[in-house]
Amino acid sequence: MRGTEGVTDVEPICEREGNMNVGLDAVKATPLSPPPISPPRRSVRTFLICLILACLNPGLIGTALLVHHEYRSGRAAFERNAIQTARALTHAVDSHLHKAQAVAQSLSTSDALRRKDFAALYDQARKFLALNPVGNSIALSDPTGQQVINLSREFGQPLPKHGSLNQIHRVVGNRAAGYF
Repeated sequence: MRGTEGVTDVEPICEREGNMNVGLDAVKATPLSPPPISPPRRSVRTFLICLILACLNPGLIGTALLVHHEYRSGRAAFERNAIQTARALTHAVDSHLHKAQAVAQSLSTSDALRRKDFAALYDQARKFLALNPVGNSIALSDPTGQQVINLSREFGQPLPKHGSLNQIHRVVGNRAAGYF
């Protein structure tokens, strides 16, 4: 059967010509479709590389997901800790300010202040500061901004005017003990 490559259907010549005595050598080939194209053969190296990548990909994807999860968990924990720290600092500052306000209010009810005995008020303020450490100094200013006592200086030394008259007027206007 010569010339039969790619032949998919064979029609015997004997049936077309009416001759039934023709042998198989007289068969004429008629191709109906092109020969099938086989896929290109891959080398063993290419196959091994594909196999290794197929084995590594799930591990790489799992590792990436784990890293992402750990990052998000760490960030959430950091945010929770930062909020707790901010709350603790706020509480500490509020506590300190309440102590300072209590000391200022206690000194504002002093008999020495009503009598304008600033030497006795100075001694009383030193004792309050020693018992309630709310800072390193207590100062008292009059409505004009002139400091009357300041624990950071010895009693009787000349004292400067307060720097912020707006704060003094606000405290005097509210008739409340002020701290700044």
